[in-house]
Amino acid sequence: MKAINKQEHHSVLYALKQMESLLGEGTDGTAQNAKALAKLYQRYQILLADLSVCINEYETLHHHLRVKVLAPALRKAKRMEG
Repeated sequence: MKAINKQEHHSVLYALKQMESLLGEGTDGTAQNAKALAKLYQRYQILLADLSVCINEYETLHHHLRVKVLAPALRKAKRMEG
């Protein structure tokens, strides 16, 4: 999966607006397509933020389990063996 490049996104929107102004409004649904593209990019940003929160929560829990749960249990098991 490839990330969406913000600069490339804005370049395409800018080019669409320029094309619309040069050729006249309503050219092949340019404005509608630009809105759809912007809406998808906004959704992408929201999903990316949600994913970031999920990753942080996972890493926090993962660290807690390794340090506070597994490590003490392994130390205790080693003491009981020896």
